[in-house]
Amino acid sequence: MSYRISKVLIHNYRSIKNLGLVIPKEGGPVIICGANNVGKTNFLRAVNLFFNETDFKASNDIPYEIVEATRGAGYKTTISVDFIDSQTKGKVSIKKVFKEELGENIIERTGYKKQSRSKRENLSENDLNKFFNDFRFIFVESSNVNIPALVAQITKTNVLSGLDKLRKKQSKPLDILKNFITESENSLQNIETNISKNFKEFADGVGTFTDGLDTKDWNVKFIFPKYELLREAIGTMVNLVLQDSNQKELEAKGSGIQRILLLSLIKYISENTKKIVIWGIDEPEAFLQPGLQKKVFAIIKNLSNDLEIFLTTHSHHFVDIGELESVFLFNAKYTKQAYRRKKDKEYIKISTVIDKTTGYNKVQKVKDHLGISTNDSWEIMPYNLVVEGDEDKQYISTLLKINGLDEPKILVADGADKFPGYLVFVNLFCEEQSITPKVLSILDFDQKGKATLNSLKTKTYSFNHKVEHVSRFDNKSNITWQYEIEDLIYPEILIRAVNKILHKKGYSQLKVQAIIKKKNQPSFQKDAILPFITAQVKDINQDKGELNFEELGLKKYLCTTTCALLMKEKELEKLNKKYKEIYNYLVGIAQPF
Repeated sequence: MSYRISKVLIHNYRSIKNLGLVIPKEGGPVIICGANNVGKTNFLRAVNLFFNETDFKASNDIPYEIVEATRGAGYKTTISVDFIDSQTKGKVSIKKVFKEELGENIIERTGYKKQSRSKRENLSENDLNKFFNDFRFIFVESSNVNIPALVAQITKTNVLSGLDKLRKKQSKPLDILKNFITESENSLQNIETNISKNFKEFADGVGTFTDGLDTKDWNVKFIFPKYELLREAIGTMVNLVLQDSNQKELEAKGSGIQRILLLSLIKYISENTKKIVIWGIDEPEAFLQPGLQKKVFAIIKNLSNDLEIFLTTHSHHFVDIGELESVFLFNAKYTKQAYRRKKDKEYIKISTVIDKTTGYNKVQKVKDHLGISTNDSWEIMPYNLVVEGDEDKQYISTLLKINGLDEPKILVADGADKFPGYLVFVNLFCEEQSITPKVLSILDFDQKGKATLNSLKTKTYSFNHKVEHVSRFDNKSNITWQYEIEDLIYPEILIRAVNKILHKKGYSQLKVQAIIKKKNQPSFQKDAILPFITAQVKDINQDKGELNFEELGLKKYLCTTTCALLMKEKELEKLNKKYKEIYNYLVGIAQPF
C-alpha cells in the first residue's frame, strides 16, 4: 500500500464525545473489542462517514446530550484522520466537520500535507478530491450483510471497462441487449471462478456447518435479470447466487453461508482494484462456528499485510496474543443527566473511551472481557514448546507427525526478541492451572537467539522452564556458527523443495547429492543452509535475478513446499538411519523434560 491511516480523532459522534485511536504499525488488522453498546460499531460508522460522506442526521449522529442540552457551538461532528506514506513517511492530515443548518447537511473539509522536514502545505478542494479518489472505504455491518452493495463494488474495479461501448446502444433493439448480456456473462466467468475458489477455501474442512448440505460442489454464479431496455449500468443488472442443486438465491441460504460468501467477496475486491481499499468489518465472526472463525482470521491477517482492515469482535479467535498493540479495548462511561427542558427527568449519557491499560495488565483485561480461561490459541497444556515463528512451528509439527511422535502444544512468540514478553504472557495463563506446566523454549542459533537464551536463563516463572537452541541435521555446532530451523531438516528433502521452486521459476536446478557433499566439506560446514543454498543457486543461474531464500516470502514458500514433501516421503526410515541426529532431537523435544 502507499498511504495508510495512522490516527483517527472523533469528536461528537453518537456515543463518542472525544476519542483518539493511534495505529501503532503497518500491517495486521486493527482489532476493536469491548462489551455490547460501548461504541465499537460507532467508531466504524464514523470512519465510514469520513470517507463516504453518507447521510448525516444531526438528531441521530450528534451525541444525545448535546441535542437535548448544550447545542450551540458543539452542535457538529468533527472527524480527523492522519495518513502516512509507507514509502516516504510523508503525512497528510484531513479534518471534516459535519453539521446541519436549516435542515441541510453542511460538510467542511480542510487538510494539509507535510514531508518529514518540509513546511505544511495546505490542500485545496481539488487536492482533497484527488486524494480521496484514491481510496475506497467499505463498511460491512454485522446485522446487514449487503451482498448487492459489494457486487456493485466489484463492478467499480474496471474489470468490465471493455463493455462501456455497449452501454451507449440503449436505443437498439432487444437483440443488442441480449448480445450485451451474453458478453457480460462471458466477462464475469473469471470473477465467478475466483470467488468460487475463495468460497471453497473458506468452507474446506470446516464440517457440516450448512445443516447437513455438502458444499464441495457449490459454485458462485452471477444471475442477470431480464430487461426491456439497457438503462442501467451492469452493477445494477446482476445478482449473486450460490450455484447449488436448487439454484436458490443467497437470501435462502443460512447466515453462516452468507457470511462466507461475504468474506470471499472481500478477498476478491481487495485483490482486484487499483484503489487503496480500507475495510471496516463489524463482527466478522457473526454466524461462523469456531473452526471457521480461526480460518477466517488467518485469511484476514494475511490480507492485512497489503491493506488496512478495521474490525470489531467479541471472539477470542480474532485476538492475537502476539499483536496486542493493535488491539483496542473500548469501554463506556455512563452518567445520569437531566433533560434541558424537563429537569425532573433524567437520561443516561454514554461516552465511549479506549482503555489505556498497557503491558501485561492489558492482556488480563482483554482476556477477562473475552471470557478466556483456556482456549484454542492461548491454552497452556501440561507440556508446551515455544518457538520463534510460524515456520518453526510448521517444520517441527510436520517432523513429529511423520515420525509418529507425540506433538506438544506449540506456541509462537513471533521472534527471538519477543520471547521475554511472551513468556510473561504464558506465565499469566499458567497461574490458572492446577498443575505446573512445562515449557521448552527453542531458539535459533543466531545472534538474536544466543542473546535471548542468555537473558532467559536468569528468569523464573510459575511454570517449569527450559531453554535451548534448535539442533542441526548433523548435530554439529560451534560458538561462532549461526543456523536456524531449516538446518534441522533432512537436506535431501529441503533441496528437493528448493528445486521445485526453481523449476516453477524457470531456473536451473541443484544436483541434490553433489550439493549435500559440498555442504559437508570443512569450508562450507559452518554455513547455515539457507545462505549456502542462495549462493549455490546464484552460481548456476548467473544470467537470472538472485533468489534469496532468507527473504521472508521465499522462506515461507520454501517451508510450505518442504513440509508437503515431508508428508509424502516414502524413504523416511532410510533418512532416519542416515540422519540419526534429527530423529534423536525430535524424540527429545517430544517428551517432557
